[in-house]
Amino acid sequence: MPMCGIAGYSGRKNACEEIIRILKRLEHRGYDSAGIALGGNRLTLVKSVGKIEQLERRISPDMKARTGIGHTRWATHGRISEENAHPHTDCDTSIAVVHNGIIENYRTLKKRLSGHTFKSETDTEIIPHLIEEFINAGDSPEFAFQRAVEMLDGSFAVAAICRLEPDRIYFAQKNCTLVCGIGEHGVFISSDPAGLPSEITEMFIIDDGQRGFADKNSFSLFDRTSHKISPHLVKKPFSSSGAVSYSGHYMLKEICEQPDAIIAAASDKISFHCRTVSFAGIPKTTAQSLRRIVMFGCGSSYYAGMVGRQLIESIAGIPARVEYASEFRYCSPVVAPTTLFVALTQSGETRDTLAALELISHKALATVCLTNVPGSTVTRKTDISIFLNAGPERSVAATKSFTCQIVVLYLLALYLGYFRQLISFQDIQKSLDYVYILADRIREICQSTATVEQMAARYACVQNTFFLGRGLNYPVALEGALKLKEVGYIHAEGLPAAEMKHGPIALIDEDMPVFFIAPTDATYPKILGNIQEVRSRKGNPIIITSHGNREILEIADNIIWLPESPCPQLMPALSVIPLQLMAYFVAIKKGLSVDKPRNLAKTVTVE
Repeated sequence: MPMCGIAGYSGRKNACEEIIRILKRLEHRGYDSAGIALGGNRLTLVKSVGKIEQLERRISPDMKARTGIGHTRWATHGRISEENAHPHTDCDTSIAVVHNGIIENYRTLKKRLSGHTFKSETDTEIIPHLIEEFINAGDSPEFAFQRAVEMLDGSFAVAAICRLEPDRIYFAQKNCTLVCGIGEHGVFISSDPAGLPSEITEMFIIDDGQRGFADKNSFSLFDRTSHKISPHLVKKPFSSSGAVSYSGHYMLKEICEQPDAIIAAASDKISFHCRTVSFAGIPKTTAQSLRRIVMFGCGSSYYAGMVGRQLIESIAGIPARVEYASEFRYCSPVVAPTTLFVALTQSGETRDTLAALELISHKALATVCLTNVPGSTVTRKTDISIFLNAGPERSVAATKSFTCQIVVLYLLALYLGYFRQLISFQDIQKSLDYVYILADRIREICQSTATVEQMAARYACVQNTFFLGRGLNYPVALEGALKLKEVGYIHAEGLPAAEMKHGPIALIDEDMPVFFIAPTDATYPKILGNIQEVRSRKGNPIIITSHGNREILEIADNIIWLPESPCPQLMPALSVIPLQLMAYFVAIKKGLSVDKPRNLAKTVTVE
């Protein structure tokens, strides 16, 4: 399940306005309800099911305070309702709490709070009641908050305010991201660096086991032993992705940004002076001594890892495998000191990926992350950080982060292959040119979308579809199916093309469109036979193939042409573009929420 948004502000400005501003910057993470609590001699709470705009309509102009907290919730414990929306309070509304994550022992804790009145079905509500219990026993709000947090099992980020200290926000985290930003007019709390406003001057990550408080223009931070510590202040990683100028949708904007994103992803991995690949964090000795690479990720990152596995084995000659991060912990992994582990996560916060890292830390040759977010949790959990540099990806559906992952894994394979003396310096130079050619080819597709748009209109109302590919095209089939499911709400299944005849072919009929990722590569002769099998059963094949392939005209009517790929290894980053566009235009045709599909969130940080 996804992790939602925490917001907090204490300073000289209107806290209500500042909290709403943070929550809107976190909307892409997904939510079903929202709420705020404002400090004062009497706490003010406002909650609403639905969008933040509905919450805003319930806020009156006289709701003014200098401190407050807010939350966008995605239901994990309890149904979607105002009662279950955050913030949650104690018995007399003196304490308000917002929380991300899961409290694993909340049932046990709830039993010890037998004299308290609970109003929701959530695990979160035990926190304000625990704080209340300790304050009633004579503790200060600070110590009561500390004691309550120490009793919680699970992964969580928490922010709380108390009527007794109306200008102070308490915060703590364990295995959930929480950041603090410092600006000229106050202190900001957010569950994502992207939520912090552009005017902050510095920020710091609240590490596991740390807690603290913020009031107006100051803050205090403590480690797990309650010693006061100084945070590591950094500049904010990057600002918002800016205004949308592509039909009002981030997804289309981010699809069309891929040429520039790919160049940005490659820019700090290429030494322009020497015309070679450089991964500063991976020394030559590591590249030469590793014997195996294991990658893991979730969703689109996992599919990018499938492409990366084939690239690493074919270019660098290193045995590689890729695992679903969520399943990795159950396969009793053998961790050898010559194995390099690579965590793939756009957000850097995917809980299953972080949990997989915990299994192998300190046992492997090294741990590496490929992420798009500097300062994210995964960068603090791995030895080496490799950044995608794709820029903020606001749409829930991954697009440019997927292609950037492929390009970075391609460059990593070249880097390792060169130090293992499997490819020459001349091969490296030629391969670097391919990245720039790829960017131009993607730009060609994005500038000519009429065919894809027409096909999207034709097939927008189907119930089921297949995506088929072989070799490097199989992960693209999986990614294409995922995109259509995510934003088009169509049941889509990605398969290796040869596996169709081992059962799925029974579903083929005249109502079943079948997408074939069929560029004219080494797998093309075989996939032609699969296309014929679909045609003979009255299916509707849609072929994504290389421009100039005249042979395909004899057996297919629905064709999406691809420009020539600079090299076979980069074809997945090219052939996925029409599939991203197909999903986008299907969603538009059906009038769906493109950037915020139902039941989905950008960052999934609950197991």
